[in-house]
Amino acid sequence: MKQYPANSPEALSRVVVMMMMVDARVEDEELEVLDELDVYRMLGISRAGFAEVFAQYCADISLQGNGETVRLVDLDRIERLLEPVRDPGERIKVCGIILSVMSADRDISPAEQAVFRHVAGRWGLSFQALLEEFERRKHARVQ
Repeated sequence: MKQYPANSPEALSRVVVMMMMVDARVEDEELEVLDELDVYRMLGISRAGFAEVFAQYCADISLQGNGETVRLVDLDRIERLLEPVRDPGERIKVCGIILSVMSADRDISPAEQAVFRHVAGRWGLSFQALLEEFERRKHARVQ
């Protein structure tokens, strides 16, 4: 699996990509919310850069498959993807983006819920911390 520097835009983007792939489908609404919320700017990456991370992630998980199937949810892989995101502020930002993307199609799958809970727990993020970040971002957009 390709390694990205700690807290790099690519490392942050890869966690978002992983969550987009958890339920085995990427919906149009999920892609639209990336533009609507200016997620690329928030992550510090261009749209083309994000697409490159997406393609690399797909290639990486394909190589880990057995030729016929691919495990979209793999705890060891998830841990390796989460490790480079070390900055607490970046973790909160990525979780906020993930929640927005997951809810874009109005269907948060059980797999998405389970992986999100794992991500938040692994990063030590409480519901309260995420709620405060959402409120802060909402007020920042209004002003």
